[in-house]
Amino acid sequence: MREWQGYLGPVHDRGVLEAELRRILGHATFGESVVPLCIPAFEGRFGEPYIFKTPHHPDYRRDGRERMVDIALSTAAAPTTFEAVERDGYTFVDGGIWANNPVMIGVTDALTCYAIDRRQLHVLSLGTGRARIRTTHALRTGGKFRWARHFVDAAMAAQSQNALGQAYLLLGKEHVIRLDAPETTEPVALDDIRRAIRELPGLANSVVETVGDHVATMFLK
Repeated sequence: MREWQGYLGPVHDRGVLEAELRRILGHATFGESVVPLCIPAFEGRFGEPYIFKTPHHPDYRRDGRERMVDIALSTAAAPTTFEAVERDGYTFVDGGIWANNPVMIGVTDALTCYAIDRRQLHVLSLGTGRARIRTTHALRTGGKFRWARHFVDAAMAAQSQNALGQAYLLLGKEHVIRLDAPETTEPVALDDIRRAIRELPGLANSVVETVGDHVATMFLK
């Protein structure tokens, strides 16, 4: 039944998430953030990418008045998981539709808003795990039925790898650190809380042990 919910409607009611966000963020506005932020979403009414931006540039005036809760709900509205967020004549869904890896959003914004050379940038990119994507014989044969379950995963993985590759080329690979879990055939589902609690802390410790010193040297010392 749970699997069919994803086909016939959202799996979850976003009310629980909204209540928790309100508890943490209260009535704070996006413009109150103490650090510059760029948060991607997808605007479904006009079919365009949308980036919520704090007012860290003279041209970024509109989003600062938005409530943090509303922006968080907009970028978290993953299709099949939560219903889209409708607000002020717009319809927002998860930014992963087009920016599953948003590293180039940050790089582009930094180079646009600040008088710096690209070699001055250092990027820490945090992944959420990598699914193993392979073109099997059945997929090579093609057809909508065969690709239905794999197209989204393949597209999201390709976008992520492409964005990271662009950052490497633009800034130099030595200026970009990517932290991610090893590739797996059994990724943790977005809402599988029990498995996430059981497995992710160990994976995080393993990643930190591997590159933690490098991260500390580049960003903390």
